[in-house]
Amino acid sequence: MIELDETKAKLLSTNPIEFKLFCAKTYLEDIPTFVPLDIYPQQKVIAEMIMECFLFYAVSALDITFQEINKKLKLEIQQNRVRPFTIIATLKINQTNESKTILDQVMKYFQEPIHTEKIVSDKEFNDAFIRYGDDGVGFFTEYENRKKIKYRHSWNRNNSRLWELRNQRNIITHESLLKNAGRFGTVMPKNYLRVRLVYNDNPTQVWDSAHYENPKEYYSEALNYVKQFISDVKSVLKQLEKS
Repeated sequence: MIELDETKAKLLSTNPIEFKLFCAKTYLEDIPTFVPLDIYPQQKVIAEMIMECFLFYAVSALDITFQEINKKLKLEIQQNRVRPFTIIATLKINQTNESKTILDQVMKYFQEPIHTEKIVSDKEFNDAFIRYGDDGVGFFTEYENRKKIKYRHSWNRNNSRLWELRNQRNIITHESLLKNAGRFGTVMPKNYLRVRLVYNDNPTQVWDSAHYENPKEYYSEALNYVKQFISDVKSVLKQLEKS
């Protein structure tokens, strides 16, 4: 049972962003620190349900913030078309100081992850296989044997953390966030939170995702990014109102 004092309740009832953040934080508290195995389907279903609820509210807080940007900066984007990419495109055209400042904030978090791959030698590939040992997910996330050619994959996600969150929210409409890695070597199977680093209309590959054994840790960090982005945007918009 959620307990609220009158002051907090009034804030949540009048401030939609604070309400969404409060809901996200409430669900975050119940996200597990591990992903239940498939042999415990009830626990796994409950874990995924909680994660999907968290995503709904966390991304909703971002969506409302983008609507505020559109309104306060008079970008005149149709309400049903307000998305990070439409905001970015419009801000790049709008040359006001406020637009440039907001654009800088958006670009810190909502850029698509940058993927690079390079061909590696058989020796590097085999050495990595030995180094990873029984961590099959870790190995195949980084290395790939494609038609007898060995590749190493890497990602730059520094400016993509909230892009990832929105992408996950879209993915849950048609696939699970949780991945069964199966048995590898002598190690018992593990399940992971799978964070895809490409748009969800691309064919699935092992290397196109990051994998986390501790969903709570990942989503705790994500919510901090959400709060920081919203706080920074509010600060800029507040200065605009004073000018």
